[in-house]
Amino acid sequence: MNDRIRVLAIAPYEGMKQLMTAMANDYPQIDLTVFVGDREQGLQIAKDNFHGNYDAVVSRGGTAFMLRQDLRVPVVEIELSIYDILCALKLTDGMDGKIAMISTSNIAESAQMLCKLMHYDMDIFTYTSSDTMEATLQRIRTGNYRAILCDMGADTAAKWLGFNSFLLTSSQESIRKAFEQVLLLCSSQQNLRDENQFFRELIQGQIGQTMVFDQAGNPFLSTLDNPQPELLEMLRRELPESQIETERRITRNLGGMLYAIRARRITTGSLTYTAFFFDSRKTPLSPNQVGIRFSTRPEAENAFYSSIFSFAGSISDCQQDIGRISQSTAPVMVTGEDGTGKESIVSMLYMRGSLRNNPLVSINCSLLNDKSWAFLLEHHNSPLADQANTLYFASIDALSLERRRQLLDVLSEMEVCRRNRVIFSCVCQPGE
Repeated sequence: MNDRIRVLAIAPYEGMKQLMTAMANDYPQIDLTVFVGDREQGLQIAKDNFHGNYDAVVSRGGTAFMLRQDLRVPVVEIELSIYDILCALKLTDGMDGKIAMISTSNIAESAQMLCKLMHYDMDIFTYTSSDTMEATLQRIRTGNYRAILCDMGADTAAKWLGFNSFLLTSSQESIRKAFEQVLLLCSSQQNLRDENQFFRELIQGQIGQTMVFDQAGNPFLSTLDNPQPELLEMLRRELPESQIETERRITRNLGGMLYAIRARRITTGSLTYTAFFFDSRKTPLSPNQVGIRFSTRPEAENAFYSSIFSFAGSISDCQQDIGRISQSTAPVMVTGEDGTGKESIVSMLYMRGSLRNNPLVSINCSLLNDKSWAFLLEHHNSPLADQANTLYFASIDALSLERRRQLLDVLSEMEVCRRNRVIFSCVCQPGE
């Protein structure tokens, strides 16, 4: 396994390539590949060679600027230091007349600082493209400059126009500084990659599965090697509601499997993700057969507002009591004759309760058969073994006396009412 840092270097001139190659011997941690090319040529070289999976790119001036716009790996710039500019100015000693400098803006910054500190009179021109560079050189020709200092992009054109030009070169110290930045940056990135891999493996070892989506609905992280398209589509349907709530719990049926899902919105800096933590189990019987139904808050709201009791006066009269009871965690018994809107009362208690972002589990006692009863009381995946849900036992009076006692014993022994909100309903005839 090769643990060396793979670095692609784009040198604007041949002399820098030779210097970088020689200095790379002082950095055995770096596996260096160097090409010569400036600006557009250097950018194309970088794109053509990225099959090598480089960890970082090193370049200078306008080439470094262009590489940063197009590459996703870190680009470290070899700065043109004040010392490098002084060395170039030294070459103009003894020459009469004005001296100018033309370069990209990132190189010109050091020159402007030098002129300010030393009160040196030198006109500095910048360009952003080949077209503006040629126009700037034509303008400089009318200024009677005896010499100009140029970066690589302008040096060739300046010589062709007859200028007495001097190339701004980078010293060993500038290149060494860039190599040190590469080592520091890649070391920091490796720590982050190691930490990321650690957390991925940690998530892989948890009970259940994890799927994380970005804000656009694209999978960002998954503990599943090949998640089924149907599962992805099911989770994407839950994204709009899950991106609003900080945390919610839902239950879904898919392909004969029952998914218990906890959705959580996670914000890191400027990024927001939606994580789904879930496990699945085979549905023992269809929900209609076993009398157990799972509903989310939107589903409960839709059922309530579709009911004739949502606008019935009897419900409106209970608003104050419902508001008070919904804030309590104590078990609730809702009684009344058939057709008096007990389901609507339960829906309102659920929608206003503190657990409204978690499932409403409705257990219709009149539909439970022997298999579903055994599943409810004995199976480890029973809703009674879960927590932070709203459990609604409808028509508790439909159970035999023996089953009522069994249910109460289980609720007490498993502390179901402490871990969940429990609501019962009972049909009572007038006078009972």
